[in-house]
Amino acid sequence: MSTRHHTAESATGVPWLRDAYEYCPDAVLVLNGEHSILSANPAAVRLLEPQDRALAGRRLDDFLPVDKKAQWQSNFNKLIAKDWHAMEGTIINGRGSECPVIARAVTIALADGHKGVLVFLQDILLFRNVEKALVASQDQWERSFDAITDGLCILDSMGRILRTNHAMKERFGPLLGNLIGIGFQELFHGESTPEIPHPVRQSPFSLPEVTLPRLPDRWFGISAYPKKDEGDAVTGAVLILRDVTEQHIMKASLARAESGLRQQGKMEAIGRVSGSIAHDFNNVLTSILGYSSFALKLLEENHPAREDIRQIIAAGERGSALTRQLMDFSHEHAIETHPLDINQILTGIESFLRRTVGEQVELRLQLEQSLHAVKADKTRLEQVLMNLVINARDAMPTGGRILIQTSNIAISPLPAYTRRELEPGDYVLLEVSDTGHGMPPHVMEHIFEPFFTTKGKGKGNGIGLSTVYGIVKQFGGAILCYSEIDKGTTFKIYLPRETAPIEGPAAPAPVQHLLPRGQETLLVVDDEANIVVLISDILTELGYRILKASSPEEALAIAEQCPGSIDLVITDIVMPKMNGPALVEQLRLARPALKGLFMSGYANKAAVYNGILTSDAAFLQKPFSFEVLAASVRETLDKR
Repeated sequence: MSTRHHTAESATGVPWLRDAYEYCPDAVLVLNGEHSILSANPAAVRLLEPQDRALAGRRLDDFLPVDKKAQWQSNFNKLIAKDWHAMEGTIINGRGSECPVIARAVTIALADGHKGVLVFLQDILLFRNVEKALVASQDQWERSFDAITDGLCILDSMGRILRTNHAMKERFGPLLGNLIGIGFQELFHGESTPEIPHPVRQSPFSLPEVTLPRLPDRWFGISAYPKKDEGDAVTGAVLILRDVTEQHIMKASLARAESGLRQQGKMEAIGRVSGSIAHDFNNVLTSILGYSSFALKLLEENHPAREDIRQIIAAGERGSALTRQLMDFSHEHAIETHPLDINQILTGIESFLRRTVGEQVELRLQLEQSLHAVKADKTRLEQVLMNLVINARDAMPTGGRILIQTSNIAISPLPAYTRRELEPGDYVLLEVSDTGHGMPPHVMEHIFEPFFTTKGKGKGNGIGLSTVYGIVKQFGGAILCYSEIDKGTTFKIYLPRETAPIEGPAAPAPVQHLLPRGQETLLVVDDEANIVVLISDILTELGYRILKASSPEEALAIAEQCPGSIDLVITDIVMPKMNGPALVEQLRLARPALKGLFMSGYANKAAVYNGILTSDAAFLQKPFSFEVLAASVRETLDKR
């Protein structure tokens, strides 16, 4: 402010100047040469708040902090000398409160001719408070910005990073150093740079899952939003990177679990169909094998038809073996399990396995010494091993290596969203690995399905792995397969640990050369008429008196009309309107001592599980031989 020479009286004597003086919002003081106050406007009275509301005669330094008077005077002299345009300082009002001000001063000529000073004091307390609030707001914004766990970048109009939060620095700082000033493309640059829209030109956008070349083991959700000025022009963008790796893993686990459940449901459905087919086929085989065996016994030793009949029997037995495999897959076949040592079984058939794979394939066994026992059937377990080893051999036509391993393993509880192949607990792990050509995913989806095979015509019936699957499930275990093209395949079988002691080998059953005979009265019931006739013919030859019925209703009528005793009912389990056990119970109302022998193309295990049959009931699995039928009838009759 330039120095002007005028009197205080003239400043208040001119009407418009007096109004400016009186109504000026800033404090205006007129000082003499000794800096005593000659005059003060109302704003000065409000600012300085003298106790007596009078300022005239007071010195300006009366309102200054004691420790700052010298500094104030030095700075004030610089104002008067026009070295400074304005100065900032603190005054203390009459109530003792500090108030920050900006001071300006000009020299004036007083009425008495002496020099005076016109002082302007601007109260900046409000501005200071606003400034503090702005600083606090900025600090709060920065803390909030840094507290966000997603990575945030503020970009300029060219896509260069202007600012990043703490999460962004922590994630990408170790990889790229200082992020400020680099283009957003550097975050995504690598050998396989993903397609990312330009955050400024193409925002807003959102990409749910992207993996970055610089962080290949993590998944990110990427989104961008435009940053605009007051004229709605885009001046940059906010780029957000959210780590969604855990969600990605969870989604993948859920997808695998859903796929596993669908596969399990499909396998169960196929199993039910396979069991039904096996049941019906067993009825057919019962007639074929029974009549063929019966015919063979009627022919003389040198009869030319005997060899043909033997071929029919052999074909029937192959068909019977096929139905057993189907029933193993469908869990319908009765399997007696005992505590076993898998290592003993492996060492027992090792030489046979080596002969099976041939000289081109190296077979190695890697067995854990203190292996837990498992509860299984020895024959079925050997069948599982044979199927897996043969498949491994066939996958390596030019040779390779098969590794069979055993180990103890504990399965820990898994998260709820994870597919549970096995309940937590102790297991024995049996692994069969090969270095063959491997399998693609679309083949892996079907490997345990019956009749599915990748082998050429005449080289496989597609039953092997489905049988393995069924047997393992019956043992209470699980089988998993891992395969990569040109790297090989590994089958992992988990069987529950068995704590009961391993039993010694059972004594061989005595050989019976003569079929057991009898003279009791037997009632044969089956909705397959040819089976009724077959059983009747066989048992008649053995001396029994036979009553025949092709339905439960007919059986009840025959029993009611029969005056004598009936010692045994031989009945199919599954029949229209009434099942076999219900028929026997009905017959026992009139004949309490009546015994029952139950037949089925299904296994007794299925009937027991469904509550149709008790576990101690006499059971005859179709198809059966002459000898088995005779022995089962005699054993049931003699049972107390």
